[in-house]
Amino acid sequence: MKKITTLTILGMAVLLLFSAMPVNAIKEVSSFESAGPIVNATWEYDVDDAFVSFDANELPMFYLDLDDLDFNPDQGQGESLNITLDAEDKTADDGIYYYSKAWTDANGRMNIAWLGEKYLAVGEDVTKLSKYIVDFESDEKITLKQGDVWDIGESFTLTVQDIDVNGEQVWLALEQDGSPIDDIIAFGGEWGYYNDTLAGESDVVISRIHVDKVFAGMSANMAIIDDAEIISIDVIELDDDEYFGMDFDSGEDSLELNEPDGKSISRGKTLEIISEFMSIRVGDTESDEPVRFYVYNEVQVGKGPVGPKPTAGATEEPTGNVTVAPTIVGTTVATAATEEPTEVVVEKPTKEPGFEAVFAISGLLAVAYLVLRKRE
Repeated sequence: MKKITTLTILGMAVLLLFSAMPVNAIKEVSSFESAGPIVNATWEYDVDDAFVSFDANELPMFYLDLDDLDFNPDQGQGESLNITLDAEDKTADDGIYYYSKAWTDANGRMNIAWLGEKYLAVGEDVTKLSKYIVDFESDEKITLKQGDVWDIGESFTLTVQDIDVNGEQVWLALEQDGSPIDDIIAFGGEWGYYNDTLAGESDVVISRIHVDKVFAGMSANMAIIDDAEIISIDVIELDDDEYFGMDFDSGEDSLELNEPDGKSISRGKTLEIISEFMSIRVGDTESDEPVRFYVYNEVQVGKGPVGPKPTAGATEEPTGNVTVAPTIVGTTVATAATEEPTEVVVEKPTKEPGFEAVFAISGLLAVAYLVLRKRE
């Protein structure tokens, strides 16, 4: 049988101490790169305008809704990014193109993604964007008793004013900053609506709430809401010719940012495409080696200011390679990265050490002391 030495016991005590410490006691703030697949920019053809394309299935900063069956990036909906590559020296070079195409959901509303967020196209105008402050998933529910106040966000609240004695319908009061906005009356199993003029568009559905069931009981009256969509009344109107130093344009169902020239990314460099949203990092490979790069954004975990960004050499690249295999389309080489993004799991902080940990550590130290005395 292997001996337990004093050093082993002390090591166990130190390990127990550090494992019991909360994560934020060691590091309160951390940031990491949420990145798409690594692209090996290699091809056999000496042609111009070769490019690599990404959609929401590949870049984690893009909007992706697995719950919305009407949203499908494989059909071109949502956000995408094209990066033109320089065929001569095989570096990611001029030509950065961000594109977003709208889609119509099951409720007949036109939605569009913009910089990683889902918006309602107010009046089906993609240059008038209203963010969803409430957008239930398919399995989401909320139960409200009579008198309960639901803090929706953006200073909106929804109060259950009354439930009829038969338990058939509910009276909901929508308020902003404590001032009444509208009353929503809904029967169980039906929708309740609040419509208003927004950004010059009339009869816009600001709030739509589906009441699953209504109860009127001896001790409490309550309503179960199993679906809700509430949009912001602060509308983003895209009316400039340039955003983030890139040319801006819009169509009937699309938005685009285009940088036709002026931005190059050479080996070992990092380029911020859209501020605080999307950047490109190119590997510091030799001139006779393939260029390797990936698209990422920086995600902060914890509280407090973010420290200095790490240099390219000190940053660990994401795992997984995608070799860009060209296919000729007319006179253009079209390339695509197909690797699925890696899921990032953030562990919850452990509980702070209590008296139990202190007693355990003291006990181990006492045993170590007795073993040492016995040896002596």
